[in-house]
Amino acid sequence: MKKLNLILLLLFISFSSFSQGVAKLRTESISIKFQNDNGTWKDWTDWKNADVLAIMDEDGKKLTLYTDPKEVYEIIKMTQEITDEGENILKMFCVDNDGIECNIRLQHNNGENLQLYIKYSNVIIAYNVKYLK
Repeated sequence: MKKLNLILLLLFISFSSFSQGVAKLRTESISIKFQNDNGTWKDWTDWKNADVLAIMDEDGKKLTLYTDPKEVYEIIKMTQEITDEGENILKMFCVDNDGIECNIRLQHNNGENLQLYIKYSNVIIAYNVKYLK
């Protein structure tokens, strides 16, 4: 049932994207994970409130987060994956405002909450998000 709900949500996001021109998300909280100089990862920071609008354009080529300053990610490639646990993950290979490559993924964790991850070589930013109608 959770898998079906996730698939329906992603289809709704896709269809809404085409009918309204954009897909809109609103972040609720943020956590960050940094890489140490020796290559190991530190623990995630505590979740903090974060109210940020995120918009994917109509043709799926750009994701914009309205932070200060605004973050724009040009999407080079997008794929979808379903894990053995039934999680549906939308993966995007992107280039940010500064021309730095990163990976972004949008996923449901065990069908409970929707999360957006932005991963660079030395930092991962995680947002809990909700879809806006």
